[in-house]
Amino acid sequence: MASMWRRVLLCLTGVLILVLAAGGLVAAAPPDGATKGPPTMGKIVSIHYPRGFEAKGGVPGTPDKPGKPSGDEKAWYKYGGIHWAVPDVQYAVNLDNSGGDGTYLAGIDAAFQQWEDASAITFAYPGTTTAVPSSFVGDGTMNEANEVGWVSISDTFPNAIAVTMTWYDRVSLEIGEVDLAFNADLPWAQATLDAGVNPDGVRGDPTSYDVQNIATHEAGHWLMLGDLYNRPTTAQTMYGYGSKGELQKRCLESGDIAGALAIYPES
Repeated sequence: MASMWRRVLLCLTGVLILVLAAGGLVAAAPPDGATKGPPTMGKIVSIHYPRGFEAKGGVPGTPDKPGKPSGDEKAWYKYGGIHWAVPDVQYAVNLDNSGGDGTYLAGIDAAFQQWEDASAITFAYPGTTTAVPSSFVGDGTMNEANEVGWVSISDTFPNAIAVTMTWYDRVSLEIGEVDLAFNADLPWAQATLDAGVNPDGVRGDPTSYDVQNIATHEAGHWLMLGDLYNRPTTAQTMYGYGSKGELQKRCLESGDIAGALAIYPES
């Protein structure tokens, strides 16, 4: 008799477990972090290297329709789809550690102006700042301000002339913040040219990197145009290598302009 009751009890226990499971009352504990989604913001690092330093690049895109190239090898650019929500962007500049003065500010302003003149993007410079670009402080974070400055980055980015950090929303692909660091460990200068002088073939201080030249290239990254490393694109502002005394990046070429117009077309 006792044996029979034990069998009945075991049977009832099994039925109870099945009922509870069917009702959703028996469940395994969720794994750690199960309620945490992926980070909303992504980050892109664009590094400007000196000539002679091997860097990774890719084949640039073309403003022409696929399969119908114009034959103009200079009409190239690279763009991945990330953009500003509104084409009105403010930035502040910190001259600490630059060794320069107001001529550096003028060079940076002229650099951004090149891209304004080529498209519908607008850059506004409200003034200087004492803040170091937040992307290059400590572990690097956002502070909802677009900042330009001179930072000692040689340990983190060996051989880099300048680095642009772009923070963007992974879903909307809209830019949230951009910070630019000129390498404070390198010599800098701002060449003064006569009015109307085209910098093609003209050299600046052969011992220093030209502020406006490098800034114009970096400002292209603020539009999310990518570096070019193919030999035919060496005349483009977005060519990925720079050199001391170089000035030719101050003026945009056909691929640079085509890229800017593709992202922010003029009305």
